[in-house]
Amino acid sequence: MGQRKYSGAEFGMLMGMVVGGGLGTILFASTGNPVFIAVTGVGLVVGLITGTEIDRRRARMNDDARVEEHDEERPERR
Repeated sequence: MGQRKYSGAEFGMLMGMVVGGGLGTILFASTGNPVFIAVTGVGLVVGLITGTEIDRRRARMNDDARVEEHDEERPERR
């Protein structure tokens, strides 16, 4: 089986959860305030938004490349 290629949204959620979870754990351990556990969710949301934007930009770049490729194949009319 080949390796799965993750989308930007999936990767962004994963990284946001890792960073948010780490930061939330450190803040909770140092202050004892359980509200900082919610930082994981904030990190997840930020990662999801960032990853979705990356996916949109990749799709836009691929569409532009296809249009340019299609235009090169078309002969010029005079």
